[in-house]
Amino acid sequence: MERHSRRSAGRALRSPAAVVLAVGSAGVGAVAGLPVLAALAIGAGGYALGAAASALLRRDGGGGRQERIDPFTLGDPWRRRVQAALSAQQRYEAAIRGTRDGPLRERLVDVGARIEAGVQECWRIANQGNALGKGVRTLGIVELRTRLDTAEATAGARAVDDQQVASLRAQLESAERLSTTSADADARLVVLTARLDEAAARAVELSLGSGTDADLVGLGSEVDEVVDQLEALRLALGEVAG
Repeated sequence: MERHSRRSAGRALRSPAAVVLAVGSAGVGAVAGLPVLAALAIGAGGYALGAAASALLRRDGGGGRQERIDPFTLGDPWRRRVQAALSAQQRYEAAIRGTRDGPLRERLVDVGARIEAGVQECWRIANQGNALGKGVRTLGIVELRTRLDTAEATAGARAVDDQQVASLRAQLESAERLSTTSADADARLVVLTARLDEAAARAVELSLGSGTDADLVGLGSEVDEVVDQLEALRLALGEVAG
């Protein structure tokens, strides 16, 4: 356990979030005209903050444990993504309740466990995305662009070698990468939650006897594929964090 904690702490300290906030904080100190040592001290504080944020982003990221889901602890768009996943699960469970006891119902219950796993993955992804979005807002892309433009104009021909300009560019590039990652994850989550809802619709049809054994097998395969892709997305966001 202790070794695992040390490894987790090490990953947090090497994470992009920690580095971005360290660079950003030091850059702020330099822009404010603080002495180099003071600016570096501010940067160290930002680094510690970033490491802590990275650790939080990875916390509870693994599968296996059922977590209490509360969409209202998240901001949009992540709140709506979790609500959509929960709605699909509720629709699926309603289909099971409307199915007579027998092999069909048992199979639908089995697939329902995978639906639940998919909703849990959506919840974890949404938490990661929500934390990532907070980090991007903290960096302030619009403000960084304005400050960079001002610094480049002030430096003039010396902008290529100007340390302040280089610092602001690095911060802006990091912030833009994180913003793109967040937007891509959200777009992917929209598609995957829609596929969960499609699975729920197919379960309703099967519960009414409008389907074959092949359709039931196909439903299980589809849900497995969606859950696998959700897990892959969660792991990819975890890599961004550390």
